Amino acid sequence: GRSRLLLEFVLEGKLAGALVLMASASKVRAETHGVADRLIDQLRDLQPDRFDRLSEADQTLFFGWRSSVGPIASGSRTRGGRMTDEDLLRKQALLKGLLLEAAATSGLVIAVDDMEACDVASAALLNAIVDAAPGRRILIGVALRTDAEPIAKDAVSRLRARGRRVPLLPLDEADVEALIR
Repeated sequence: GRSRLLLEFVLEGKLAGALVLMASASKVRAETHGVADRLIDQLRDLQPDRFDRLSEADQTLFFGWRSSVGPIASGSRTRGGRMTDEDLLRKQALLKGLLLEAAATSGLVIAVDDMEACDVASAALLNAIVDAAPGRRILIGVALRTDAEPIAKDAVSRLRARGRRVPLLPLDEADVEALIR
């Protein structure tokens, strides 16, 4: 139900000519910037020229680091196997800038499935995008289980308070049959 509705949201964005990025939070298991990294990977695949303009240090922040494997580039600064707070904040600002820049040219649709499993840094990024959205062609859609405690509780609560909810009722037998046809 929720994921299918989110896929319809994605399809409508594509039909409208917007840049559409989608991630499943449950697939990245709350890794720092896990959802954001998936969105940026898609943006790089769709619009690689945006990344050619980044400095080598900024590219290292994006692509030379994945929290699950640690730093790859020799210049990465870490503390206890993690990116420093300064690097995390820099990455957050760069992510926001790239996504807003992308929104300016064709509109931007971001879809996140299983938002209850989203990491804090990615949820904060989504809130920063929402903060910057007025006057821009940006839509963010999330699928969220209301019976599960979100990992990024405060950030998800803030998104929920600012968004429009579409409550879904449980599927009956006829609904299930229609989905599997």
